[in-house]
Amino acid sequence: PSNNNTTPTAPAAPQLTTLSYPPLPQEIATKIGANGDHIDVIFYNMPISISRDGNTDVQQMLSHVSDQAPTQVAPCQPIGRIFFQGQGETIAEADLYLGENCNYYVFMENGKPTYANLLMPDGINLYEKLTRPYRK
Repeated sequence: PSNNNTTPTAPAAPQLTTLSYPPLPQEIATKIGANGDHIDVIFYNMPISISRDGNTDVQQMLSHVSDQAPTQVAPCQPIGRIFFQGQGETIAEADLYLGENCNYYVFMENGKPTYANLLMPDGINLYEKLTRPYRK
């Protein structure tokens, strides 16, 4: 006989969606690492930004990027955009996503989302600490 007792359910988890962008190709990451000399991170709806000069800082920011693409993510909006530059030219740009089930970059090509990479835990910590005072 079937039993119709309902068990208490946990609060509903956010509905995860599938991102189908591949990770940034190694040759583009290598180009950023070799030629990058400046980074700007512009945060949307927050009175802060990051601006760093020097290839060492570019390499450090790249170390926050996993070589894995995010697959299942919560629906969320980007909190900012990062620009990797070399000799005054933009080498790569990416939207920054930060939040529960939502820690990754989506790299743009010709203004369109093309690649996505998870943030490493140290990258998540960096952005969390920086933006916590300004987030609702």
